[in-house]
Amino acid sequence: PFCLGKNMKAGSDVGAKSDHRFEKIPSRECAKIKLGKKSKVECALFLPDGSSLVTGSTDGFIEVWDSKKFKLRTDLAYQKDDDLMLHDTAVLAIAHSHDDGMLATGSADGVIRVWKVESGKCIRQFEHAHSDAVSCLTFSNTGSQVLSASHDGLCREFGLRASKMLKEFRGHQSYVNACAYLHDGVHMISSGADGTVRVWALKSSEEKLVIRPNEHHMKSAPMIERSVHTLVVMHTPAQTFMVVPRGPVAYLMNIDGDVLRTYKHHRQEGGDFVAAVVSPTNKWLYCTTEDYNVICFDIWNGTTKSILQISPDHEICAMAHHPHQGMLACSTAEVSGDSGKKRGVVKVWK
Repeated sequence: PFCLGKNMKAGSDVGAKSDHRFEKIPSRECAKIKLGKKSKVECALFLPDGSSLVTGSTDGFIEVWDSKKFKLRTDLAYQKDDDLMLHDTAVLAIAHSHDDGMLATGSADGVIRVWKVESGKCIRQFEHAHSDAVSCLTFSNTGSQVLSASHDGLCREFGLRASKMLKEFRGHQSYVNACAYLHDGVHMISSGADGTVRVWALKSSEEKLVIRPNEHHMKSAPMIERSVHTLVVMHTPAQTFMVVPRGPVAYLMNIDGDVLRTYKHHRQEGGDFVAAVVSPTNKWLYCTTEDYNVICFDIWNGTTKSILQISPDHEICAMAHHPHQGMLACSTAEVSGDSGKKRGVVKVWK
């Protein structure tokens, strides 16, 4: 899940007052990060100040890259000394605090760790946060809680000061793919492989609403429970969020479950969305399809603005948008040299 830039306030009129630099749609590849053999980036994000891209990989490493040259940041002493932030298993989820200071990472063995970016020190560890892989993480506005989603079907909230689990949200019937706090500070939302989006009361952990977005697309046909892999809380309109299932349609919805707008890919085959991200001003929605394209939709009118072919023959498994300019980072793979073996890469477009 993508964390929106902290400089955009909830309810702001981004359509009228947005900075033109945010609105530029990427059109060319400008950089590439090549990973080691048998390694692939599973999650990525840009820090809120735009200085760095942070990646989490299948080999357990969390690495911080300069966002201008896209080289490993050796000004960070721990990276210069090759003493990287690390999990024992693949890193599948990553989040940053709003002040740039902390990272939360989650791995395939259910462990959550919280790090200081500048020092690389692990300041909190929840060894048995979940009984299965951690799929999503997000910080509260105060940075004192971390919300998690997992393949064990649960969402949990952990207190950094108390160093323990504070709340558990139980209701999904399968993997939970995404979770997020709403701006009102009263609710959180989650989505899962059971095809649902659920609205929860933060204080009581009570499930307030179950939304089945696929119902809106499948009215004239038997409903298929398509896994909802991406949730993005929007700044405006208030109390809205982007919902992206593995299918050809994405939805802008509100907390009452109403569909405000749809974003549709019209290809009959190969058009299911597998990853998505929203630009910081809520101007563009980028959806990656299973046939290796990235479609840019205008969020306000639903039209398709461009189609990028980021990777000609490999699925894109993670996306991140720069907080201050029209730049996308996409994790994919490419065939390495004459060996014909796949190698993980991060391609950067601007």
